[in-house]
Amino acid sequence: DAEKDRVRLSMGRILCGMNDLHGALEQYQQIQRGSDSWFEALEERAWTYLRMDRPDDAIAQTKTLLAPIFKDKVASEPFFLAALAHLRVC
Repeated sequence: DAEKDRVRLSMGRILCGMNDLHGALEQYQQIQRGSDSWFEALEERAWTYLRMDRPDDAIAQTKTLLAPIFKDKVASEPFFLAALAHLRVC
């Protein structure tokens, strides 16, 4: 399952690069909570929502990313993503 999730993550990135945002989102959403790739897929989904001009959905994803339980796992990029999504809402 871990290998399949890494493939889904890679496929999502490829599709995103080809501007197939809906296809990318489908790949990211197949990665289940509990997977080693889930946190990464969550961030990728947020970026994809932002590219789809759906900042509210991106913000919803970042709320999970920035939850206190993940404080040891999160770097600076999700904070930037959240700020950018909030800016787009304004």
